[in-house]
Amino acid sequence: MPARYRAHTRAYVWRALYWHNCSRDARSLWKRLDRLLVNDSWMERWPDTTYVSLSARTSDHSPLVLRGDTSTRSTGMFRFDNYLARTTEFIPSVCSIWRHHIVGSAMYAITRKLKALKPIFRAQRKRKGDLSTNVSLAKGFLDSAQTVGRGQALPYPITSG
Repeated sequence: MPARYRAHTRAYVWRALYWHNCSRDARSLWKRLDRLLVNDSWMERWPDTTYVSLSARTSDHSPLVLRGDTSTRSTGMFRFDNYLARTTEFIPSVCSIWRHHIVGSAMYAITRKLKALKPIFRAQRKRKGDLSTNVSLAKGFLDSAQTVGRGQALPYPITSG
């Protein structure tokens, strides 16, 4: 087989995810799910890539997050929660920052305005409650519920929506 068609599995980070056929006899079967396969060209171009498998939420497959070179990470990110746009204070707070004229390139002006909005959005999130904590608690509950008994039906249904 030509080298460009050979498949390699990439380094896996976090927890091992397997599928089980729920059989308790000789037919019991465990299979590794959600692998990332790359070819030689990928290995030459991005040798240090790894991936993380997130918890499965609605199926027995898990989302994969590909991680590249960690040395090129930026110092911070702009966090925006969509629910903030539905509040009455959203438009006035954005307008109060956006109407200022900033000297420099367009990208520099946008960056400065977004940095000025960070503390405003942070304060609004704080008043609304910590969304990330609430989401983390919900994910933790779901993870616990999915791992109870591994292969046994839960005593209650999990519904979406």
